Amino acid sequence: MKIALIYSFEESNWFSCTKIVKNLLASYLIAFKNDDIIHYNYNYSTIEYDTEILIDKIKVDTPDKIIFLDHKPHPIHLLKKLVSRLPHFNPEINIHIYGDFTLFFNSWEKSNNYLLNKKVKFLCASDAQVNLVKKFMENDNTYVEKVPFPVEIKEFYLKEKSKDIRNEYNLPANSKIILYTGRFSMQKKTVELVRTFGQAHSEKIIPENTFLLLAGEFDSLGFPFGDLYHHQGEYFREYDHEFQKLDKNTQSKILFLGKIENNKLVDYYNSADVFMSLSTYHDEDYGMSIAEAGISGCPLILSDWAGYKSFAHKNDCELVKTWLGKSQPEVDLEDAKLKLSSILSSNIIDRNKNHQEFNRNHSVEAVARKLESINKVECEPFQGFNSFLFQMGRYEQISNFMFFDDTKKEMNKFYYEVYDVYATEN
Repeated sequence: MKIALIYSFEESNWFSCTKIVKNLLASYLIAFKNDDIIHYNYNYSTIEYDTEILIDKIKVDTPDKIIFLDHKPHPIHLLKKLVSRLPHFNPEINIHIYGDFTLFFNSWEKSNNYLLNKKVKFLCASDAQVNLVKKFMENDNTYVEKVPFPVEIKEFYLKEKSKDIRNEYNLPANSKIILYTGRFSMQKKTVELVRTFGQAHSEKIIPENTFLLLAGEFDSLGFPFGDLYHHQGEYFREYDHEFQKLDKNTQSKILFLGKIENNKLVDYYNSADVFMSLSTYHDEDYGMSIAEAGISGCPLILSDWAGYKSFAHKNDCELVKTWLGKSQPEVDLEDAKLKLSSILSSNIIDRNKNHQEFNRNHSVEAVARKLESINKVECEPFQGFNSFLFQMGRYEQISNFMFFDDTKKEMNKFYYEVYDVYATEN
């Protein structure tokens, strides 16, 4: 069997997406080691030129299966050319869906005629994303399946003799470490994380020698869905304002580390007592840093939001309640404090069990097994997207605020209809 893997050979602007594609490639090479795998460069910067070259190659190679690995460029550009130039070519099409699915309703709408009546499999990274994507399918039998984004266990694993980062930052040997890695962003709820830690420490519901380590960089994304934009440095000022409200002792327990090199993160995950993220990012379809921390054996405290839900069945993973507020998603900080207190006081943390669970479900090898099983499934011809997606596609064309009511200055009905499956409750 000939397998066409289609992705951009150029690295994504999003580092997490670069890792996802690299690791997915590794899983596919294991899953289809006995097949003829053909790699095609699908590059956004030279889309017209690359697409024509791609079609010429596909015409010669005639693969049995076409798999879109990357989050961009959107498959529409290639599908359109494929149908117009090779109208009788009918391979199975697999499409890995990323968190930006809801940003491209118009492109998915245009893809409808090119996918109609073909064997199409939509592969989502989490249970919540499966439920979201299914909202837009005409037929309940459309193949939408969960395929976690894999972790390379050569990079992230439980180390028998890990380098203890307490020594690097002169922390007491018996200190507790709460770790967050990733972007510092409004939607990632970094300020709320600092507030939660500050209150828990001041109220003495966590040990005195507990430290919050923040590794990453600030962005200025804001929350465009809710017409909330940040100027450069504005979110840092929000963070600093929250930080300055804390007493000096609590301030001394918060360490801002900046960006940590990827190959050093495994030591941080192995040293931390808990990884904590209260993110309600609208594209939070999975959580690579979560999976990497988990496969390194680290306990987790996560918002019960979007892709994070899929980690709920894991050992030593606590989920914090979320809901869709009027202006943005909200997270229960009181619940977060209780979960933090509970997990830091637990005497039954089993890091090896955590590692084994993640290894069985999220490693490159585990995802390869999942891909093998998916390959054996025959799917029904695609019956198209439904009227809800067409409605959202048209609305996207005429409005910059697809999910926002500018008159009431709050989220509109479409936001709740689309994202209700991402929150704990509405």
